Amino acid sequence: MKTEIKPGIYQATKGEFSGAALMVIAVTDSEQTGNLYLSIYNPENKESHELTQFDWQEMTDADGLEWVSEIPVEIQDEYLNKDSVAHLKGLE
Repeated sequence: MKTEIKPGIYQATKGEFSGAALMVIAVTDSEQTGNLYLSIYNPENKESHELTQFDWQEMTDADGLEWVSEIPVEIQDEYLNKDSVAHLKGLE
């Protein structure tokens, strides 16, 4: 199952989460299995999760996810640096 999924902000257009946004930070293709894996990120609580292409398809079917825009560079940087010690309070 090959699906064209690109990083960006997606919006739910139907279902329980209609109007909610979802940020797909990265899409990687496993050379071993041929499966796609997606990294989603919530800048409000700084949590990220991994999804398979099958999870994504279920969410798309249930929530009508549509691509809206690119992710702002500041949020991409925040995601990439979220585990950095530079973000620990008290370090200067």
